[in-house]
Amino acid sequence: MRKQRSLQAGAFTVLLFLGAITTSGLSEAASAAQSQVGMSSRVPVRLQTGGGYFRDSQGRVVILHGVNLNADVFQYPDTDLNPLGFTDKDADFLAASGFNFARLAVNWSQLVPTRPTDPTHFTVDQASLEKIARVADMLAKRKIYFMLDFHQGCFHQWPAWAIPWDKVIGEGTSNDEFPTCHLVPSGTSKAYDNLFKDPVDPDNPLLPGGSSAVIPVAEVWGAFREAWRQVATRFRDTHYMMGYNIINEPGTSHLLECDDPAVGCPLAEEKIQAFEENALAGIREADPIAVSTATKRAGIGVFEPPTLSGTSGAATGFGNLPVADPQAAWSFHVYCGNFEQPVPGTRMCKDMMLPAFEGTAGRGGSARNAAHLTGADRDPSRDPAPQLMSEFGSSMDATVIDDTLDLADPRFISWAYWMYKGFDDAWRVGLFATKQDEECVCFNTHSPRADVLIKPYAQATAGTPVSYAFDDETRVLTYRYQPSSDSSLATSIVVPAYYAPHGYTVSVTNGRVASPSNATYLKVLPTSSAQVSVTVRPV
Repeated sequence: MRKQRSLQAGAFTVLLFLGAITTSGLSEAASAAQSQVGMSSRVPVRLQTGGGYFRDSQGRVVILHGVNLNADVFQYPDTDLNPLGFTDKDADFLAASGFNFARLAVNWSQLVPTRPTDPTHFTVDQASLEKIARVADMLAKRKIYFMLDFHQGCFHQWPAWAIPWDKVIGEGTSNDEFPTCHLVPSGTSKAYDNLFKDPVDPDNPLLPGGSSAVIPVAEVWGAFREAWRQVATRFRDTHYMMGYNIINEPGTSHLLECDDPAVGCPLAEEKIQAFEENALAGIREADPIAVSTATKRAGIGVFEPPTLSGTSGAATGFGNLPVADPQAAWSFHVYCGNFEQPVPGTRMCKDMMLPAFEGTAGRGGSARNAAHLTGADRDPSRDPAPQLMSEFGSSMDATVIDDTLDLADPRFISWAYWMYKGFDDAWRVGLFATKQDEECVCFNTHSPRADVLIKPYAQATAGTPVSYAFDDETRVLTYRYQPSSDSSLATSIVVPAYYAPHGYTVSVTNGRVASPSNATYLKVLPTSSAQVSVTVRPV
Protein backbone atom coordinates (compact mmCIF):
# COMPACT_ATOMS: atom_id res chain seq x y z
CA MET A 1 0.00 0.00 0.00
CA ARG A 2 1.43 3.32 -1.02
CA LYS A 3 2.03 6.19 1.34
CA GLN A 4 0.15 9.45 1.31
CA ARG A 5 1.55 12.04 -1.07
CA SER A 6 3.34 14.98 0.50
CA LEU A 7 4.85 18.24 -0.74
CA GLN A 8 7.22 20.78 0.66
CA ALA A 9 4.78 23.40 1.85
CA GLY A 10 7.04 26.19 3.07
CA ALA A 11 6.55 29.78 2.12
CA PHE A 12 9.29 29.53 -0.51
CA THR A 13 7.46 26.72 -2.30
CA VAL A 14 4.18 28.64 -2.18
CA LEU A 15 5.83 31.74 -3.65
CA LEU A 16 7.43 29.73 -6.41
CA PHE A 17 4.10 28.13 -7.25
CA LEU A 18 2.27 31.43 -7.37
CA GLY A 19 5.03 32.92 -9.49
CA ALA A 20 4.78 30.02 -11.91
CA ILE A 21 1.06 30.63 -12.31
CA THR A 22 1.71 34.16 -13.49
CA THR A 23 4.50 33.14 -15.87
CA SER A 24 5.07 29.93 -17.79
CA GLY A 25 2.10 27.83 -16.68
CA LEU A 26 -0.58 30.43 -17.25
CA SER A 27 0.97 31.93 -20.36
CA GLU A 28 1.28 28.57 -22.09
CA ALA A 29 -2.22 27.42 -21.17
CA ALA A 30 -3.98 30.72 -21.77
CA SER A 31 -2.19 31.80 -24.92
CA ALA A 32 -2.66 28.44 -26.62
CA ALA A 33 -6.31 28.36 -25.65
CA GLN A 34 -7.05 31.93 -26.66
CA SER A 35 -5.40 31.50 -30.04
CA GLN A 36 -7.54 28.48 -30.76
CA VAL A 37 -10.76 29.91 -29.38
CA GLY A 38 -10.17 33.19 -31.16
CA MET A 39 -10.05 31.56 -34.57
CA SER A 40 -13.08 32.04 -36.75
CA SER A 41 -14.68 28.63 -37.06
CA ARG A 42 -18.24 27.49 -37.40
CA VAL A 43 -17.36 24.17 -35.77
CA PRO A 44 -16.66 24.60 -32.04
CA VAL A 45 -13.87 22.75 -30.25
CA ARG A 46 -15.44 19.53 -29.03
CA LEU A 47 -14.60 16.13 -27.66
CA GLN A 48 -15.81 13.03 -29.45
CA THR A 49 -16.11 9.44 -28.27
CA GLY A 50 -14.37 6.43 -29.72
CA GLY A 51 -12.96 3.13 -28.54
CA GLY A 52 -14.21 3.73 -25.00
CA TYR A 53 -12.33 7.03 -24.68
CA PHE A 54 -12.89 10.75 -25.04
CA ARG A 55 -11.00 12.00 -28.10
CA ASP A 56 -10.02 15.38 -29.49
CA SER A 57 -10.25 16.51 -33.12
CA GLN A 58 -6.91 14.82 -33.84
CA GLY A 59 -8.16 11.50 -32.53
CA ARG A 60 -5.94 11.63 -29.45
CA VAL A 61 -7.19 10.01 -26.23
CA VAL A 62 -8.14 12.79 -23.81
CA ILE A 63 -8.18 12.23 -20.06
CA LEU A 64 -10.12 14.81 -18.05
CA HIS A 65 -9.08 15.86 -14.55
CA GLY A 66 -11.24 18.53 -13.01
CA VAL A 67 -13.50 19.82 -10.29
CA ASN A 68 -17.16 20.34 -9.53
CA LEU A 69 -18.37 23.92 -9.34
CA ASN A 70 -21.32 24.42 -6.99
CA ALA A 71 -24.29 26.13 -8.65
CA ASP A 72 -24.94 28.22 -5.53
CA VAL A 73 -21.52 29.87 -5.81
CA PHE A 74 -19.77 29.69 -9.18
CA GLN A 75 -22.30 31.72 -11.16
CA TYR A 76 -21.48 34.92 -9.35
CA PRO A 77 -18.47 37.25 -9.67
CA ASP A 78 -16.10 37.76 -6.77
CA THR A 79 -17.38 40.52 -4.50
CA ASP A 80 -17.13 41.46 -0.84
CA LEU A 81 -20.54 39.92 -0.34
CA ASN A 82 -19.63 36.73 -2.19
CA PRO A 83 -15.85 36.21 -2.06
CA LEU A 84 -16.18 32.62 -3.29
CA GLY A 85 -17.59 33.54 -6.67
CA PHE A 86 -15.81 32.39 -9.83
CA THR A 87 -13.56 34.86 -11.63
CA ASP A 88 -10.58 34.98 -13.98
CA LYS A 89 -8.23 34.21 -11.12
CA ASP A 90 -10.07 30.93 -10.53
CA ALA A 91 -9.92 29.99 -14.19
CA ASP A 92 -6.22 30.91 -14.30
CA PHE A 93 -5.60 28.74 -11.25
CA LEU A 94 -7.38 25.72 -12.72
CA ALA A 95 -5.42 25.99 -15.97
CA ALA A 96 -2.06 26.42 -14.24
CA SER A 97 -2.84 23.48 -11.94
CA GLY A 98 -3.33 21.15 -14.89
CA PHE A 99 -7.09 20.84 -14.61
CA ASN A 100 -8.73 20.60 -18.04
CA PHE A 101 -12.33 19.99 -16.95
CA ALA A 102 -15.09 21.52 -14.85
CA ARG A 103 -18.53 20.17 -14.09
CA LEU A 104 -20.89 23.15 -13.95
CA ALA A 105 -23.94 22.53 -11.79
CA VAL A 106 -27.04 24.07 -13.37
CA ASN A 107 -29.93 24.97 -11.09
CA TRP A 108 -33.13 24.04 -12.93
CA SER A 109 -35.23 25.88 -10.35
CA GLN A 110 -33.54 29.13 -11.43
CA LEU A 111 -34.06 28.43 -15.12
CA VAL A 112 -37.77 27.59 -14.77
CA PRO A 113 -38.89 28.99 -11.39
CA THR A 114 -42.63 28.97 -12.18
CA ARG A 115 -44.82 26.35 -13.74
CA PRO A 116 -45.19 26.94 -17.49
CA THR A 117 -48.65 27.07 -18.95
CA ASP A 118 -47.41 24.78 -21.70
CA PRO A 119 -44.49 22.47 -20.75
CA THR A 120 -43.28 22.43 -24.34
CA HIS A 121 -43.45 26.17 -25.03
CA PHE A 122 -41.81 28.53 -22.56
CA THR A 123 -38.60 30.52 -22.21
CA VAL A 124 -36.01 29.72 -19.57
CA ASP A 125 -34.74 32.59 -17.45
CA GLN A 126 -32.14 34.27 -19.64
CA ALA A 127 -30.33 36.04 -16.78
CA SER A 128 -29.69 32.70 -15.09
CA LEU A 129 -28.49 31.24 -18.36
CA GLU A 130 -26.00 34.06 -18.87
CA LYS A 131 -24.55 33.59 -15.39
CA ILE A 132 -23.58 30.08 -16.48
CA ALA A 133 -22.28 31.38 -19.81
CA ARG A 134 -20.01 33.88 -18.05
CA VAL A 135 -18.12 31.05 -16.35
CA ALA A 136 -18.22 28.79 -19.41
CA ASP A 137 -16.57 31.49 -21.51
CA MET A 138 -13.80 31.97 -18.95
CA LEU A 139 -13.09 28.25 -18.96
CA ALA A 140 -13.13 27.99 -22.76
CA LYS A 141 -10.60 30.79 -23.12
CA ARG A 142 -8.20 28.65 -21.09
CA LYS A 143 -8.87 25.46 -23.02
CA ILE A 144 -10.76 23.90 -20.12
CA TYR A 145 -13.64 21.64 -21.12
CA PHE A 146 -16.87 22.07 -19.20
CA MET A 147 -19.92 19.87 -18.75
CA LEU A 148 -23.37 21.22 -18.00
CA ASP A 149 -24.97 19.30 -15.14
CA PHE A 150 -28.65 19.62 -14.23
CA HIS A 151 -27.83 19.21 -10.58
CA GLN A 152 -30.16 18.05 -7.87
CA GLY A 153 -30.20 15.85 -4.81
CA CYS A 154 -33.34 15.12 -2.84
CA PHE A 155 -34.98 17.56 -5.30
CA HIS A 156 -32.85 20.50 -4.13
CA GLN A 157 -32.27 22.85 -7.09
CA TRP A 158 -35.38 21.29 -8.66
CA PRO A 159 -38.40 23.56 -9.19
CA ALA A 160 -40.89 23.07 -6.38
CA TRP A 161 -43.75 22.99 -8.89
CA ALA A 162 -42.12 20.08 -10.75
CA ILE A 163 -41.72 17.68 -7.80
CA PRO A 164 -44.22 14.83 -8.31
CA TRP A 165 -45.18 14.39 -4.66
CA ASP A 166 -47.48 11.45 -4.13
CA LYS A 167 -51.16 12.10 -3.39
CA VAL A 168 -51.19 9.35 -0.78
CA ILE A 169 -47.74 9.51 0.82
CA GLY A 170 -47.49 13.29 0.75
CA GLU A 171 -44.51 15.61 0.57
CA GLY A 172 -41.05 15.01 1.96
CA THR A 173 -40.17 16.48 5.34
CA SER A 174 -37.16 18.13 6.88
CA ASN A 175 -35.99 14.64 7.82
CA ASP A 176 -35.64 13.90 4.12
CA GLU A 177 -32.48 15.99 3.75
CA PHE A 178 -29.42 14.67 1.92
CA PRO A 179 -28.28 11.94 2.26
CA THR A 180 -31.12 10.54 4.39
CA CYS A 181 -33.61 11.11 1.59
CA HIS A 182 -31.72 8.59 -0.53
CA LEU A 183 -31.53 5.94 2.16
CA VAL A 184 -34.90 5.96 3.94
CA PRO A 185 -38.26 5.37 2.20
CA SER A 186 -40.09 8.67 2.39
CA GLY A 187 -42.20 11.17 0.55
CA THR A 188 -39.06 12.15 -1.36
CA SER A 189 -38.18 8.64 -2.50
CA LYS A 190 -41.80 8.06 -3.50
CA ALA A 191 -41.70 11.26 -5.57
CA TYR A 192 -38.68 9.85 -7.40
CA ASP A 193 -40.59 6.66 -8.10
CA ASN A 194 -43.42 8.76 -9.48
CA LEU A 195 -41.01 10.67 -11.69
CA PHE A 196 -39.31 7.64 -13.17
CA LYS A 197 -42.28 5.74 -14.51
CA ASP A 198 -42.74 3.66 -17.64
CA PRO A 199 -43.42 6.37 -20.21
CA VAL A 200 -46.27 4.56 -21.98
CA ASP A 201 -48.95 6.01 -19.71
CA PRO A 202 -47.14 7.27 -16.61
CA ASP A 203 -50.08 9.18 -15.20
CA ASN A 204 -52.58 6.34 -15.03
CA PRO A 205 -52.49 5.05 -11.42
CA LEU A 206 -54.58 2.02 -12.41
CA LEU A 207 -51.83 0.65 -14.67
CA PRO A 208 -48.70 -1.16 -13.46
CA GLY A 209 -46.11 1.52 -12.81
CA GLY A 210 -48.72 4.24 -12.97
CA SER A 211 -48.23 7.38 -10.93
CA SER A 212 -50.40 8.98 -8.30
CA ALA A 213 -48.48 12.25 -8.40
CA VAL A 214 -49.89 15.69 -7.70
CA ILE A 215 -48.61 16.88 -11.09
CA PRO A 216 -48.81 14.92 -14.34
CA VAL A 217 -45.48 13.16 -14.78
CA ALA A 218 -45.65 13.66 -18.53
CA GLU A 219 -45.72 17.41 -17.91
CA VAL A 220 -42.54 17.25 -15.84
CA TRP A 221 -40.82 15.13 -18.48
CA GLY A 222 -41.84 17.62 -21.16
CA ALA A 223 -40.67 20.68 -19.23
CA PHE A 224 -37.36 19.04 -18.29
CA ARG A 225 -36.74 18.11 -21.92
CA GLU A 226 -37.64 21.60 -23.16
CA ALA A 227 -35.38 23.28 -20.58
CA TRP A 228 -32.48 21.10 -21.71
CA ARG A 229 -33.24 21.90 -25.37
CA GLN A 230 -32.96 25.61 -24.67
CA VAL A 231 -29.76 25.18 -22.66
CA ALA A 232 -28.26 23.18 -25.53
CA THR A 233 -29.31 25.90 -27.96
CA ARG A 234 -27.43 28.48 -25.90
CA PHE A 235 -24.21 26.45 -25.58
CA ARG A 236 -24.06 24.37 -28.75
CA ASP A 237 -21.64 26.82 -30.40
CA THR A 238 -19.50 27.42 -27.30
CA HIS A 239 -15.94 26.14 -27.51
CA TYR A 240 -14.92 23.40 -25.08
CA MET A 241 -18.47 22.49 -24.12
CA MET A 242 -17.87 18.80 -23.44
CA GLY A 243 -21.45 17.66 -22.96
CA TYR A 244 -24.65 17.36 -20.98
CA ASN A 245 -24.89 15.55 -17.63
CA ILE A 246 -28.62 14.97 -17.93
CA ILE A 247 -29.48 14.60 -14.24
CA ASN A 248 -27.34 14.33 -11.14
CA GLU A 249 -27.92 11.40 -8.81
CA PRO A 250 -31.45 10.36 -9.77
CA GLY A 251 -33.23 8.90 -6.79
CA THR A 252 -35.29 5.77 -6.17
CA SER A 253 -36.89 3.98 -3.25
CA HIS A 254 -34.76 1.00 -4.29
CA LEU A 255 -31.48 2.72 -3.45
CA LEU A 256 -30.38 0.14 -0.90
CA GLU A 257 -30.73 -2.49 -3.61
CA CYS A 258 -28.56 -0.30 -5.83
CA ASP A 259 -25.96 -0.41 -3.07
CA ASP A 260 -25.87 -4.22 -3.03
CA PRO A 261 -23.33 -5.31 -5.67
CA ALA A 262 -24.92 -8.73 -5.87
CA VAL A 263 -28.42 -7.36 -6.53
CA GLY A 264 -28.42 -3.84 -7.98
CA CYS A 265 -31.54 -2.01 -9.09
CA PRO A 266 -31.75 -2.71 -12.84
CA LEU A 267 -35.51 -2.26 -13.17
CA ALA A 268 -35.42 1.17 -11.54
CA GLU A 269 -32.45 2.11 -13.71
CA GLU A 270 -34.25 1.11 -16.89
CA LYS A 271 -36.91 3.70 -16.07
CA ILE A 272 -34.35 6.35 -15.18
CA GLN A 273 -32.62 5.70 -18.51
CA ALA A 274 -35.91 6.34 -20.32
CA PHE A 275 -36.21 9.71 -18.55
CA GLU A 276 -32.64 10.66 -19.46
CA GLU A 277 -33.04 9.56 -23.09
CA ASN A 278 -36.19 11.67 -23.36
CA ALA A 279 -34.18 14.72 -22.25
CA LEU A 280 -31.33 13.84 -24.62
CA ALA A 281 -33.82 13.75 -27.49
CA GLY A 282 -34.63 17.38 -26.70
CA ILE A 283 -30.92 18.22 -26.60
CA ARG A 284 -30.41 16.61 -29.99
CA GLU A 285 -33.07 18.86 -31.49
CA ALA A 286 -30.69 21.75 -30.77
CA ASP A 287 -27.31 19.97 -30.92
CA PRO A 288 -27.71 17.11 -33.39
CA ILE A 289 -25.27 14.39 -34.33
CA ALA A 290 -23.55 15.53 -37.54
CA VAL A 291 -23.97 13.42 -40.66
CA SER A 292 -20.56 14.45 -41.99
CA THR A 293 -17.44 13.54 -40.03
CA ALA A 294 -15.97 16.85 -41.20
CA THR A 295 -18.47 18.77 -39.06
CA LYS A 296 -18.45 16.67 -35.89
CA ARG A 297 -19.64 18.91 -33.12
CA ALA A 298 -22.39 17.39 -30.98
CA GLY A 299 -21.97 17.61 -27.23
CA ILE A 300 -21.80 14.27 -25.42
CA GLY A 301 -24.90 12.91 -23.69
CA VAL A 302 -23.78 11.86 -20.21
CA PHE A 303 -25.89 9.18 -18.53
CA GLU A 304 -25.85 8.73 -14.76
CA PRO A 305 -27.37 6.11 -12.43
CA PRO A 306 -28.40 6.55 -8.77
CA THR A 307 -25.50 7.58 -6.56
CA LEU A 308 -24.98 4.27 -4.75
CA SER A 309 -25.00 2.34 -8.01
CA GLY A 310 -21.68 3.90 -8.89
CA THR A 311 -20.10 3.19 -5.51
CA SER A 312 -21.34 -0.41 -5.31
CA GLY A 313 -20.44 -1.22 -8.89
CA ALA A 314 -23.57 -3.33 -9.20
CA ALA A 315 -24.45 -4.49 -12.70
CA THR A 316 -26.53 -1.70 -14.20
CA GLY A 317 -29.91 -1.69 -15.89
CA PHE A 318 -28.74 1.21 -18.06
CA GLY A 319 -28.21 -0.35 -21.46
CA ASN A 320 -30.59 -3.28 -21.08
CA LEU A 321 -32.01 -1.42 -24.04
CA PRO A 322 -28.72 -0.01 -25.43
CA VAL A 323 -28.34 3.72 -25.89
CA ALA A 324 -28.17 4.31 -29.64
CA ASP A 325 -26.76 7.85 -29.51
CA PRO A 326 -23.11 7.58 -30.68
CA GLN A 327 -22.08 10.46 -28.42
CA ALA A 328 -22.79 8.91 -25.01
CA ALA A 329 -20.68 8.67 -21.85
CA TRP A 330 -21.07 6.84 -18.54
CA SER A 331 -20.99 9.01 -15.41
CA PHE A 332 -20.76 7.49 -11.95
CA HIS A 333 -19.96 8.63 -8.41
CA VAL A 334 -17.64 6.84 -6.00
CA TYR A 335 -17.56 7.60 -2.29
CA CYS A 336 -16.03 5.71 0.61
CA GLY A 337 -18.51 4.92 3.37
CA ASN A 338 -19.02 8.00 5.50
CA PHE A 339 -16.48 10.01 3.47
CA GLU A 340 -13.62 9.01 5.75
CA GLN A 341 -11.39 6.04 6.51
CA PRO A 342 -13.47 3.60 8.63
CA VAL A 343 -10.54 3.27 11.04
CA PRO A 344 -8.47 6.47 11.38
CA GLY A 345 -4.91 6.03 10.25
CA THR A 346 -5.68 3.07 7.99
CA ARG A 347 -6.11 2.86 4.20
CA MET A 348 -9.25 0.71 4.04
CA CYS A 349 -11.14 2.84 1.54
CA LYS A 350 -9.21 1.49 -1.44
CA ASP A 351 -10.43 -2.06 -0.82
CA MET A 352 -13.92 -0.84 -0.04
CA MET A 353 -14.17 1.08 -3.32
CA LEU A 354 -12.61 -1.58 -5.54
CA PRO A 355 -16.00 -3.08 -6.59
CA ALA A 356 -16.97 0.30 -8.08
CA PHE A 357 -14.33 -0.33 -10.72
CA GLU A 358 -13.88 -4.11 -10.80
CA GLY A 359 -17.41 -5.25 -10.02
CA THR A 360 -18.19 -8.37 -8.04
CA ALA A 361 -17.90 -11.97 -9.19
CA GLY A 362 -17.38 -10.93 -12.78
CA ARG A 363 -20.42 -8.67 -12.90
CA GLY A 364 -20.73 -4.90 -12.84
CA GLY A 365 -17.96 -2.40 -12.28
CA SER A 366 -17.48 0.83 -14.18
CA ALA A 367 -15.93 -0.67 -17.33
CA ARG A 368 -18.58 -3.37 -17.75
CA ASN A 369 -21.36 -0.90 -17.02
CA ALA A 370 -19.97 1.56 -19.56
CA ALA A 371 -19.95 -1.21 -22.15
CA HIS A 372 -23.46 -2.30 -21.16
CA LEU A 373 -24.80 1.24 -21.66
CA THR A 374 -24.03 1.13 -25.37
CA GLY A 375 -24.49 -2.61 -25.87
CA ALA A 376 -20.77 -3.12 -26.53
CA ASP A 377 -20.77 -6.08 -24.14
CA ARG A 378 -23.12 -7.89 -26.54
CA ASP A 379 -22.20 -6.39 -29.92
CA PRO A 380 -18.47 -6.14 -30.75
CA SER A 381 -19.21 -3.56 -33.45
CA ARG A 382 -20.20 -1.05 -30.75
CA ASP A 383 -17.79 1.00 -28.65
CA PRO A 384 -18.05 1.16 -24.86
CA ALA A 385 -18.96 4.55 -23.48
CA PRO A 386 -16.11 6.62 -22.04
CA GLN A 387 -16.03 6.55 -18.24
CA LEU A 388 -16.34 9.71 -16.18
CA MET A 389 -16.14 9.60 -12.39
CA SER A 390 -18.00 12.88 -12.09
CA GLU A 391 -17.96 12.96 -8.28
CA PHE A 392 -15.62 11.50 -5.68
CA GLY A 393 -13.76 12.55 -2.57
CA SER A 394 -15.88 14.96 -0.55
CA SER A 395 -13.53 14.28 2.34
CA MET A 396 -11.24 16.29 4.59
CA ASP A 397 -8.97 13.23 4.67
CA ALA A 398 -6.64 13.30 1.67
CA THR A 399 -6.00 9.57 1.98
CA VAL A 400 -9.62 8.90 0.97
CA ILE A 401 -9.08 10.93 -2.20
CA ASP A 402 -5.74 9.22 -2.79
CA ASP A 403 -7.29 5.76 -2.44
CA THR A 404 -9.92 6.67 -5.03
CA LEU A 405 -7.37 7.93 -7.54
CA ASP A 406 -5.18 4.87 -6.97
CA LEU A 407 -8.08 2.96 -8.51
CA ALA A 408 -9.21 5.41 -11.19
CA ASP A 409 -6.00 6.78 -12.68
CA PRO A 410 -4.39 3.48 -13.77
CA ARG A 411 -7.68 2.69 -15.53
CA PHE A 412 -7.52 6.01 -17.46
CA ILE A 413 -10.85 7.14 -16.05
CA SER A 414 -11.64 10.84 -16.31
CA TRP A 415 -12.75 12.55 -13.11
CA ALA A 416 -14.11 15.64 -11.36
CA TYR A 417 -13.40 16.13 -7.66
CA TRP A 418 -16.22 17.18 -5.33
CA MET A 419 -15.64 20.06 -4.97
CA TYR A 420 -13.52 23.08 -5.95
CA LYS A 421 -14.46 25.43 -3.12
CA GLY A 422 -16.57 24.63 -0.10
CA PHE A 423 -15.12 25.92 3.14
CA ASP A 424 -18.44 27.48 4.08
CA ASP A 425 -20.00 24.07 3.57
CA ALA A 426 -20.26 22.10 6.81
CA TRP A 427 -18.02 19.37 5.37
CA ARG A 428 -15.19 21.73 4.31
CA VAL A 429 -13.94 19.49 1.53
CA GLY A 430 -12.81 22.03 -1.05
CA LEU A 431 -9.41 22.02 -2.72
CA PHE A 432 -8.07 24.72 -0.38
CA ALA A 433 -7.33 24.30 3.31
CA THR A 434 -8.80 27.58 4.59
CA LYS A 435 -11.50 30.05 3.73
CA GLN A 436 -8.86 32.74 3.31
CA ASP A 437 -7.06 30.65 0.69
CA GLU A 438 -10.33 30.08 -1.12
CA GLU A 439 -10.83 33.82 -1.28
CA CYS A 440 -7.33 34.63 -2.51
CA VAL A 441 -7.08 31.47 -4.65
CA CYS A 442 -3.67 30.70 -3.19
CA PHE A 443 -1.90 28.29 -0.88
CA ASN A 444 -0.82 30.30 2.11
CA THR A 445 -1.78 27.20 4.08
CA HIS A 446 -0.66 23.74 2.98
CA SER A 447 -3.48 21.64 1.49
CA PRO A 448 -2.99 17.85 1.52
CA ARG A 449 -5.97 17.56 -0.83
CA ALA A 450 -4.15 19.70 -3.39
CA ASP A 451 -1.08 17.46 -3.04
CA VAL A 452 -3.18 14.51 -4.16
CA LEU A 453 -5.20 16.20 -6.90
CA ILE A 454 -2.62 18.40 -8.62
CA LYS A 455 -0.20 16.08 -10.38
CA PRO A 456 1.20 15.29 -13.85
CA TYR A 457 -0.79 13.16 -16.27
CA ALA A 458 -1.25 12.64 -20.00
CA GLN A 459 -4.01 15.01 -21.05
CA ALA A 460 -3.88 13.93 -24.71
CA THR A 461 -2.30 10.68 -25.92
CA ALA A 462 -1.45 10.22 -29.59
CA GLY A 463 -2.12 6.51 -29.51
CA THR A 464 -3.43 4.09 -26.90
CA PRO A 465 -2.68 4.38 -23.17
CA VAL A 466 -0.96 1.27 -21.83
CA SER A 467 0.02 1.91 -18.21
CA TYR A 468 0.14 4.67 -15.61
CA ALA A 469 1.99 4.70 -12.29
CA PHE A 470 2.53 7.46 -9.77
CA ASP A 471 4.79 6.78 -6.80
CA ASP A 472 3.61 8.68 -3.74
CA GLU A 473 6.99 8.63 -2.02
CA THR A 474 9.19 9.76 -4.91
CA ARG A 475 6.37 11.55 -6.75
CA VAL A 476 7.62 10.06 -9.99
CA LEU A 477 5.21 9.56 -12.91
CA THR A 478 5.76 6.68 -15.31
CA TYR A 479 3.50 6.56 -18.35
CA ARG A 480 3.50 4.18 -21.29
CA TYR A 481 1.50 4.27 -24.50
CA GLN A 482 1.35 2.63 -27.91
CA PRO A 483 1.84 5.42 -30.46
CA SER A 484 -0.56 5.95 -33.33
CA SER A 485 0.46 5.41 -36.93
CA ASP A 486 0.83 9.18 -37.35
CA SER A 487 4.28 9.88 -35.90
CA SER A 488 3.75 13.64 -36.23
CA LEU A 489 1.12 13.69 -33.48
CA ALA A 490 2.47 14.62 -30.05
CA THR A 491 1.35 13.25 -26.73
CA SER A 492 0.78 16.07 -24.23
CA ILE A 493 1.58 15.53 -20.55
CA VAL A 494 0.74 18.38 -18.20
CA VAL A 495 3.29 19.02 -15.43
CA PRO A 496 1.85 21.65 -13.05
CA ALA A 497 4.16 24.05 -11.23
CA TYR A 498 2.54 23.05 -7.94
CA TYR A 499 3.86 19.52 -8.51
CA ALA A 500 7.32 20.62 -9.68
CA PRO A 501 7.99 24.16 -8.39
CA HIS A 502 11.74 23.77 -9.01
CA GLY A 503 11.36 22.09 -12.39
CA TYR A 504 11.48 18.47 -13.46
CA THR A 505 13.54 15.95 -15.38
CA VAL A 506 12.16 13.65 -18.03
CA SER A 507 13.38 10.47 -19.67
CA VAL A 508 11.78 8.91 -22.72
CA THR A 509 12.18 5.48 -24.30
CA ASN A 510 11.26 5.08 -27.99
CA GLY A 511 10.40 8.76 -28.22
CA ARG A 512 11.78 12.27 -27.87
CA VAL A 513 10.82 15.44 -26.05
CA ALA A 514 9.46 18.10 -28.39
CA SER A 515 8.86 20.91 -25.87
CA PRO A 516 11.14 23.34 -24.01
CA SER A 517 12.78 22.36 -20.75
CA ASN A 518 10.37 22.48 -17.79
CA ALA A 519 7.41 23.37 -20.00
CA THR A 520 4.01 23.08 -18.33
CA TYR A 521 2.93 20.95 -21.27
CA LEU A 522 5.48 18.24 -21.98
CA LYS A 523 5.24 17.18 -25.63
CA VAL A 524 6.49 13.75 -26.65
CA LEU A 525 6.87 12.37 -30.18
CA PRO A 526 7.53 8.70 -30.99
CA THR A 527 10.73 7.64 -32.73
CA SER A 528 9.47 4.19 -33.73
CA SER A 529 6.34 2.07 -33.64
CA ALA A 530 7.35 0.57 -30.29
CA GLN A 531 5.66 1.50 -27.03
CA VAL A 532 6.76 4.86 -25.68
CA SER A 533 7.67 5.14 -22.00
CA VAL A 534 7.87 8.53 -20.28
CA THR A 535 9.19 9.15 -16.76
CA VAL A 536 8.75 12.53 -15.08
CA ARG A 537 10.60 13.33 -11.86
CA PRO A 538 10.39 16.62 -9.89
CA VAL A 539 13.70 18.30 -9.10
